[in-house]
Amino acid sequence: MLINPAFSDNLCSKIKDEYKLPDEIIEIVKNSNKDNESGSNIENRTQKCFTKEIKLILNSIGLDFNIFSDKIILDICAGQGFLSYHILKNEIIPKELYLADINEKDLSSAKTLLSDNLRINNIKFNVMDVTKTNYPEEYFDIVIGNSFLHHMYDVPQMLSEIKRILKKDGIFI
Repeated sequence: MLINPAFSDNLCSKIKDEYKLPDEIIEIVKNSNKDNESGSNIENRTQKCFTKEIKLILNSIGLDFNIFSDKIILDICAGQGFLSYHILKNEIIPKELYLADINEKDLSSAKTLLSDNLRINNIKFNVMDVTKTNYPEEYFDIVIGNSFLHHMYDVPQMLSEIKRILKKDGIFI
């Protein structure tokens, strides 16, 4: 079920499909996501404990940070770039790294975070709705995302788009 604590009772009463919001709510959610800043407290999200947590999560599914080496990676709904930051802090060098988010302010913060703290040049930042990207078919080796599903207004469309842009042997984390 698409649950968002920011939805009023009135909006919640209009949701009939468990994975796609009605058209009259989609624009509200998209505009809210475009305008909502994730928060300015970058310092708390760069602490080493987050790197350890990501490592534990990866290990729990049989992966480690090395999975990202020399791969073409998309960080969807990247926000301020914390997931990519912690991956790159482990001296991982992807072939290419893309961060995509509908919020231009958050991506600007991500660009600052990554460029101020890491020396890596092959990062691209794309402001876009991840349910309809302009990426080539079967382009990415890995698509990653963190804490974003509650922002999606059409989960099946988003998953279809990820399937389209992910290589046949690619990984979605």
